[in-house]
Amino acid sequence: MSFAFDKDSSPQQLLDELEKFLVFWFGPHRPEYGVPTEILAKHRLPEPLRRLHAFAGRWPHPHQKQGLIFSNQDHLIPLEQMRTLPRNGRIEFLMENQGVWSCVTEPEGDDPPVYKSFEGGPWK
Repeated sequence: MSFAFDKDSSPQQLLDELEKFLVFWFGPHRPEYGVPTEILAKHRLPEPLRRLHAFAGRWPHPHQKQGLIFSNQDHLIPLEQMRTLPRNGRIEFLMENQGVWSCVTEPEGDDPPVYKSFEGGPWK
């Protein structure tokens, strides 16, 4: 099986490929692996991040008694633990486990930019 991550694709096409990859790698998808719509509705999220959480935000890791597939060293921040930066309103959604770097994005949009900060430095 091949995946088209290297092509110039839209966020929707890339998410289609990511979902196919997750099923290939971790096995069949179940509805309970996604964050329920009523919970997602309570959060301001850009569409790609909303779709990722709706599909796999609660997908358990098959080789760990606890933890999710995106909760290892570099991890997707669980929806309930995401924070909004007070200065610019961006949401922090991804981080390295020791806090060396983290990523933020705009809270809305179909393809917002992602900014990364190393050790609390400027967002680039």
